[in-house]
Amino acid sequence: MSHWLTTSLLAYYSLLSLLCNVQAQDSTASVRRVNAKFEVTLSDGNPFVGTVTLKDSSNDVVYLYTNRFGLGFAQLRPDSEYSVSVDGFPQFSHFGTVPISQGVMEIELVLPPAALKGISAKEGYGLVLFSYLNVMGHPVANRLLYCKSEDGELYTGITNAAGKARVEVPLGHTYQFSVDGTPNFDSHTFTSYPPLQTAEIKLELNKTTVIKHSILPRVPDNASDKAKEAPSNKKKSAPVYRTHKDSIRGAKKRINPPRAQKNPPSFAIPSREEAATTPYVSKQVLEGVYMLRQAIQDEERQNRYFVRRSRLHLLQTLQRKEYDSAVYVVDVTCSMDPYIEEYLLWLSLANNAQKVYGGVFFNDGDGRADSTKVAGSTGGVHLVPRQMEEITEALVNAISYGCSGDDPENDLEALLFAENEYPQAKQLILIADNNSAVRDIELLPLLTKPVHVILCSQEPLNDANPPNEDYVNIAIATHGSISTLNEDLRLLKEDLTSDRIAVGRWHYQKLKNRFVRTTPQ
Repeated sequence: MSHWLTTSLLAYYSLLSLLCNVQAQDSTASVRRVNAKFEVTLSDGNPFVGTVTLKDSSNDVVYLYTNRFGLGFAQLRPDSEYSVSVDGFPQFSHFGTVPISQGVMEIELVLPPAALKGISAKEGYGLVLFSYLNVMGHPVANRLLYCKSEDGELYTGITNAAGKARVEVPLGHTYQFSVDGTPNFDSHTFTSYPPLQTAEIKLELNKTTVIKHSILPRVPDNASDKAKEAPSNKKKSAPVYRTHKDSIRGAKKRINPPRAQKNPPSFAIPSREEAATTPYVSKQVLEGVYMLRQAIQDEERQNRYFVRRSRLHLLQTLQRKEYDSAVYVVDVTCSMDPYIEEYLLWLSLANNAQKVYGGVFFNDGDGRADSTKVAGSTGGVHLVPRQMEEITEALVNAISYGCSGDDPENDLEALLFAENEYPQAKQLILIADNNSAVRDIELLPLLTKPVHVILCSQEPLNDANPPNEDYVNIAIATHGSISTLNEDLRLLKEDLTSDRIAVGRWHYQKLKNRFVRTTPQ
């Protein structure tokens, strides 16, 4: 931290402490308080700028206002327990203050992931989100959902006009779910940790079937449990319970979805909450890939250009490229979920898994805290075997740690690992997220093999979303190449000194040994 910034923060702290002392003397002159310094960050590690509500057991409420550095200061009651709330996350955490003799304390707060905003319960409780549809697919209102724990405690909620109910239940218990006329249709275990857990359950009535499935949104540390499948009732006169399963028909819908469906759901890769290093999960992944492969082969019998015109863009890119003695280094963090199954699908087609010289999966740290990540030794780099069954085992192990935390990824660490593991390889293929920076780009001079970068992006590459400078530098420095999911980008020198290079229709200029995006002259 620079000297002027340190001086500014100290001055800010002194002024704020003075103002707090004046307020304390005016409103609570009889209560002595401790000075608390807060450092509040978002789940991605960036500073939080906003208001945090602190409330103790006597309902004493203090509003904490953080600056652009995520720093805030407050005066609190000594020897007290405070709950922490922000917009969308009521009472998500708590902390205790020090005795008055200490007088000063520092507290670090990390806010929950933004994706859980509005779909999480208060600290110590899990949230059940229930949807109820009738045989016509319409919501069923004013129906009571019963959540009964293994020790007999009962918690209830009523569906609204949209057929939805929210119920908060204590963590650390297994619950059976029932509604009128449909007893014990599902169960779910909320573990004691992590503090934020949500079970989303949908019950849809059919003339002969009740279709339900339970899922969990991504939560910190990937510690949520998968909802258990309810038993079947074999009597023909009674409804039958079953978990929705994928099929060849479902696979065809995946590769050739209705036009109105912009983001068709993937099925081959398990959700991060359900991922675990077990053969059962790996089998699900492999069966999903094989079903998708069968669906594509069926379509290609009717139209041999089907894949070229499908929405499987990474598969198209991999099929049109041919690399000799290449090692594939694949980013498997959460942002790459839509592309991982296409990579597995490509491996399963035409025996490509045996043609690949080697493979590496990387996830930026195996779930380690962002503050402990060091360039070159972040971790989370996994060697990929050659057999499909073993490849899926390695994948499930790599994604079982959840998301990577902050935005940058350890691409260079994975590439250097691949070079070391496969010294005879002629080139490296990096399948990366264009929207994620490279954490360890300073290690680039250590690479000795050409790197061919395949950029994946949910949004099309354009002037607002150009090829990421980090990947441009990797391709240029290693005499490799760059491809998007739609085209191969030519790398052309724009002057004799090689200080300006065109990457497709985008332009980059060399500044301090690094190419940065610029506009054409």
